[in-house]
Amino acid sequence: MTRNHVFLVAGAGLLLLGVAELLGGGCSCTIHDPFSSMVTVTKDGVELPHKATLHLSSKEKPARIVLDLEMATIVVEGDATVTGIEADYEVREKTPGDASLAAAPDGIVVTSASGSPVLVTSAKLRVPPGTEVDVSTNLGAVSVSGIRGAASVVAKTDSGRVTLADLADVPKVKGETNLGEVTFTNGAGLGEVSLTTDCGAVEIGDVRATRARLHSDLGAVTARRSTFDHLYAHSDCGAIHLTACKYKTKDVGTDLGSVKED
Repeated sequence: MTRNHVFLVAGAGLLLLGVAELLGGGCSCTIHDPFSSMVTVTKDGVELPHKATLHLSSKEKPARIVLDLEMATIVVEGDATVTGIEADYEVREKTPGDASLAAAPDGIVVTSASGSPVLVTSAKLRVPPGTEVDVSTNLGAVSVSGIRGAASVVAKTDSGRVTLADLADVPKVKGETNLGEVTFTNGAGLGEVSLTTDCGAVEIGDVRATRARLHSDLGAVTARRSTFDHLYAHSDCGAIHLTACKYKTKDVGTDLGSVKED
């Protein structure tokens, strides 16, 4: 990914709190709003002291939703009552009223009247259920739900939790984070499902898919009441627990931890 430079100057107390939480909580990580205690937010050398909430309502159905953000929470919901896009963004901007949203063929464009940088800190979208989704952020939680009959759903973050829910008839589902948990609940008619994390738990429940790849480098892997043609469930350091799962073939194991099936 190509990222703009974002420099954040925060209070020392916030930094110490984050480190203490990470050390005390192991790899089950919660990412808080990184801007709540900020003194200064700077992007590309430009200070962005002002917060703004932006709304966009468009009746034109997007071909797909593609977001590649820097430090934002992302929520995408499939909603049968929506014909196009309903979006609510929280941003940091240079001057009040500078930033605005516009619809694009593949989602949302954030623009600045003055040509100054704008930093998105939260993106919440409601789209038609059949919309393909590919969203990612460097820092923040990502959630996708209610998508049905789309070509794929991809949700990624470098640091934060990934939550997938209520997906149906999607050939490709992917949830990925470097630091945080990945969870997926309620899915049917799915093709290939891949849930991976470097540090955190992986959990899947009430999902029916052709193939599932569940992997954590450091954390537990849990599957409940799910059905697969083939199940891959591995952890480098963590327990594997399968409860009431059905499969034709499996590849299950851990380098350091227990394997339990009931």
